[in-house]
Amino acid sequence: MCWDLYHSDGSVNSTRGARHMTKTVLFSLIEDEAQAENEVAERVIAAGWPRLPVVMTDEDFAQMLADAAEENEE
Repeated sequence: MCWDLYHSDGSVNSTRGARHMTKTVLFSLIEDEAQAENEVAERVIAAGWPRLPVVMTDEDFAQMLADAAEENEE
């Protein structure tokens, strides 16, 4: 079993949707889907590709939201 990571030039949330799926270089040979997803996610995080989302813990995200709310109150 091989789990491959694909990307598109669109977004599920855009009005035109996600199209033009392209296979990336990342994959996992782990049979369990959840474990394979974790392996691929860890590789994406470590890849250091430009313009990717920032990865943070739930606690750091909650603090970021709290800081933004505080700044908006000022």
